[in-house]
Amino acid sequence: MLVVDFLSTIAAKLGINLTSTLLADKPVNLTLQIDKYGNTVDDYTALTTSKKVSEVDPLDNRDGLLNLLDTVDLPAGTYWYPSSTGLNVGSANAGGGNAKNISLTFGTITADDNKLTLTVEGTNDEDSSTAFWAPIRFSDHTEGSNNLSVEIGSTSGAATTSAARQLDIDYHNCNLVRVKLVVEKGAGALGNTVLIKGRVTAL
Repeated sequence: MLVVDFLSTIAAKLGINLTSTLLADKPVNLTLQIDKYGNTVDDYTALTTSKKVSEVDPLDNRDGLLNLLDTVDLPAGTYWYPSSTGLNVGSANAGGGNAKNISLTFGTITADDNKLTLTVEGTNDEDSSTAFWAPIRFSDHTEGSNNLSVEIGSTSGAATTSAARQLDIDYHNCNLVRVKLVVEKGAGALGNTVLIKGRVTAL
């Protein structure tokens, strides 16, 4: 900008129309420094008095993968992933920043008399160890519905069940999030295989 203003001032004193004589053929482009927000400002064009702004670390490029569970023969009980204190989604995705979207793949092979129930819970409490956790409604894209939980299998003598569900939570604002899995086993229960994989994004 300073270069352009300087040239314009000199040209005016000499009676030269800078835009028609010089800039029409050779637009002045300046590469500027990174601003205080971490964005680069470049390609100023005097002809259109415009400048191009590009992000150094754009939010739409920020994402991260979560390997929450991949195991066999889970005993009966209640489990939380990645832990009972949850995941701070403010720093969960690659590059930092708030993760507004969570995508989960819940895959199971439940043998006879196994029932698995998955719930996603969130809280805004600053103390995760004493927080009040509430279930978060998600979109079940496999079944085409919105739910607070997913159940696969049964403890009433059901045969082996193989299933995979794709679950998505969009634009949530919770500080902490965790996945709750309840495993129930009937009298004749055998083993099971469970997989929970996730992806978080900022936009």
